[in-house]
Amino acid sequence: MNKNSIIIDIVKKLDRKEFRELGDFVRSPFHNKSKNAINLYKYMESHYPEFNEKSMGKKAVFHSITGKEKYNDGLMRIILHSFRNLLEEFLIQINLKKNPHQKEIFLLNELNIRKYEKLFTKSLKNIQKELEIYKYKNYDYYKLKYEIDLSIKNYGSWKRYKSKDFKDLFEHIDLSMVNNFISYFLAVSLSFYRFQLFKQQTVGFKGNFKMMEEILLFLENEGANFMAIPVIKLHYNEILILKENNESSFYILKNILVKENELIPHDLRYSTHNILQLYCINRIFKGEPSFAGERLELYKIAIEQNLFKRTYVDYFDEILFLSIFTVAYGRRDFKWADEFLQKHKKQLSPDNKTFIEGYCNAKLCHARGRLNDALKIVESLHHVKHWQYKVLIRDLTLMIYYELGWMNEAIAQLDAYRHYLKTIKPKFSASKFERIMMFIKIFGKLIRIKEKKDKDKALTLLLEFNKISNINERDWLGIKINGLAK
Repeated sequence: MNKNSIIIDIVKKLDRKEFRELGDFVRSPFHNKSKNAINLYKYMESHYPEFNEKSMGKKAVFHSITGKEKYNDGLMRIILHSFRNLLEEFLIQINLKKNPHQKEIFLLNELNIRKYEKLFTKSLKNIQKELEIYKYKNYDYYKLKYEIDLSIKNYGSWKRYKSKDFKDLFEHIDLSMVNNFISYFLAVSLSFYRFQLFKQQTVGFKGNFKMMEEILLFLENEGANFMAIPVIKLHYNEILILKENNESSFYILKNILVKENELIPHDLRYSTHNILQLYCINRIFKGEPSFAGERLELYKIAIEQNLFKRTYVDYFDEILFLSIFTVAYGRRDFKWADEFLQKHKKQLSPDNKTFIEGYCNAKLCHARGRLNDALKIVESLHHVKHWQYKVLIRDLTLMIYYELGWMNEAIAQLDAYRHYLKTIKPKFSASKFERIMMFIKIFGKLIRIKEKKDKDKALTLLLEFNKISNINERDWLGIKINGLAK
């Protein structure tokens, strides 16, 4: 046992309240009858939450919890295995506490097995009453409805032997089961499909989804009644945006975010906002700058509804953080961008905070002409491993080199950049990769023209550039090309 063991890893992620509850769980005779497991908990209690490596060594732990001088590795493995099983059972109990309706389904199933009719009917009425006020009719809702119907059907299968006229009470249950199951299946399937389509546009993911085409046809024809379900309507329109760039679906979804948000849970609205932003980005890179205004409006909605986090307890999504910063930066509202950075940077995950904060500060230094400060920050971030972040760093480094007049360094960096992109091309969608490569192409021409001070070629490049919309750092390139063409 050491600081990297599975047991220690799980226990370190329990908060103090949960850790105390673990102690109650381990001491409960119903769950555990091993004194060694209780002693192991007591030992960990004295070292929680740091768990010093030396004190958590197998031999030290064994001697403390068993009182035996001679170390027995076989026995220690049994103790640890048993305690790990207890931990897993405890995590299941935590999850059940968070999902009380699932506990009620388990209760209905057990009451059915034992044929406790009076308690079954009482419990059934309770959960049905709770579902009537269920806030969000999402996947969980229809799954629960189906499981309740199934419990009723099972109840009827043994109750009918006691009552000849019992059949009338269940004449509609089969139809209800089918409708609830189809609703659940459609909601989950559409959610999966829109996520795969989103991946196709962002990281170049490919897949075969012929079955999903059949589902869409079903919804557009004989299954149109299921479109009245908010979560199905939401995912269907998300798919039309991602698959067909359907503008009507864009405004339908935007309206849902603004006027029907009380029908959709937070995590789904978070995803919808991301899809709407991706649509705006694609329209902007196709030469429709008016969608920059739509992006800003969507970000205002996102901030108002706290949609910069997937859940209420998550960190600020780093991609969304960069996007909000970039929109403000692109509008040259550097004061707002800086205020946004200072206000929300503490909400970033510790794993990504250093890079996100550093990159944003480097962009602000670059925009304000503090090129050496910007370069110093950028150089401190070159260790980043995420390929999407590496692209951001390389683009900014090239721009700084250009403005410092370091043409040799820029040419060397450009060549290394091309080679690097060959290794990660499969990670990008075709459109996104084109955007990066177009920046490299135009930047390379920009350097050569600046070195030779050739105004005619600058004018030719300007004509070529004005026909291009799908390109990174378009505003910056436009300013530099226009400067050389004057």
